[in-house]
Amino acid sequence: MLRFISSFLYSPITIFTAGIVFLVPQYSHSADSEYSAVTEESFSFDNIRFKWGATLNDVSSERTCEKVKYLSKDNVDNCTYRAKEILGFKTKQITFIATTGINTPIYHLSFPIIADEVSTRVDIAPWVQKLISIYGEPSKIDEKINQPFEVNPSRNSSVYANAEWNLENLKVYIAAIEGYRHTEIDGAPYIALVNIKFSNQATLAAPFVDAQRKKDEKLAAMALRAKKPSIFKIPRPLTELGLNNENAGNKHVNLKLARLSTRALSEGSSFETPENIAKMLNNSTIAVWEIAEPYTVILSTKWNSEILSSSDTKISCTNMYPARGPGSMIFYANSISVKGEYKALEIKTLVNHLAKVLKTEIKCQEYPDS
Repeated sequence: MLRFISSFLYSPITIFTAGIVFLVPQYSHSADSEYSAVTEESFSFDNIRFKWGATLNDVSSERTCEKVKYLSKDNVDNCTYRAKEILGFKTKQITFIATTGINTPIYHLSFPIIADEVSTRVDIAPWVQKLISIYGEPSKIDEKINQPFEVNPSRNSSVYANAEWNLENLKVYIAAIEGYRHTEIDGAPYIALVNIKFSNQATLAAPFVDAQRKKDEKLAAMALRAKKPSIFKIPRPLTELGLNNENAGNKHVNLKLARLSTRALSEGSSFETPENIAKMLNNSTIAVWEIAEPYTVILSTKWNSEILSSSDTKISCTNMYPARGPGSMIFYANSISVKGEYKALEIKTLVNHLAKVLKTEIKCQEYPDS
């Protein structure tokens, strides 16, 4: 059974100074021998426990991020730190991944397992058993995972076998790789990788939800003075924002809350589609609408909207001509993606209209569908 850490890990300390109240995040520095525990409440790293919801900034304030990956030019969403042991496994590093940037919550961590010795024949069954002792019986497991296998150096991009644990708020995954890879820190060889994801999006989004609601309300007020929307048919039906594979078919999921959480974690680039616009749409249509003062162009699905005239909006169009694959066409505007066949007329019509109202050129890049 999963053992929960009962200590309050990220409680604020109130400091009074010069009549001003500051709330300072508190982390737990633990001398516990199981300092590397990862539970449904928290994760621990190098004797410091963090509650899920901590950011890369929080972790980096305690330890140096040695390898950085950038979401964009000025926005880090992925940091790798030096580590010796996680969950009782020997390692060299741990990577923390945030939702959309350095100031948004960490939801995913991964680390390689370093074997005591490099061998041409590997048995990872003991590692799987160790995870079973922590998280219980796996939800999914390959039969091969308990069978030793021969290492194939030329197949280090292929997974030999895996096991997965689906807990209420946590997903744990171990993969055995057919050939050795090497860690970014120190270049140590490894043959297995553990990924752990915190899946309670509402918990991660909680600090950002009120601000997102205010943004949604502001857009709803703007929509009341919008010009008549232009409605476009699209080639393939859209999926409701918040309706991912984990939520599909789950009657207990509050999709409106799931959408709100998704938008709140996107650092404000997405908005709930105003009701007067949403009622004109279905999952096979999309709307472009404008506000005269200040001039604003908005793209809306039935569920979510993007302000296209914002400098933060990333618009792209790709035509993948038939090669090995049949070809396709994809248009992106931040969270909204419209997909169809190669040179889909519906997408071309939408892109041409957007170029006109935005008074800019939108080029569709051509690539082979390989």
